Amino acid sequence: MVANLRCKTSDNAFLKASVSDTVTAKAQVRGNDCQLLDIDVNAGGDIGKIFINSFNVNGIARKKLQSALDKLCQ
Repeated sequence: MVANLRCKTSDNAFLKASVSDTVTAKAQVRGNDCQLLDIDVNAGGDIGKIFINSFNVNGIARKKLQSALDKLCQ
């Protein structure tokens, strides 16, 4: 999965700023039992990398994806 993200302040903000980044996520799933073997979320820019590391995005994505897979494979 590849996502292009862009965040910006309101047009009414005193200081205007914007940040863009490309985020990629790759997952490996074992088909016979729907086990998530690996997930890797990365960002192309420094801001995205800081966000991913600061908020444990890989851990959160792993839990959410495995939960969704568990429901699908019942």
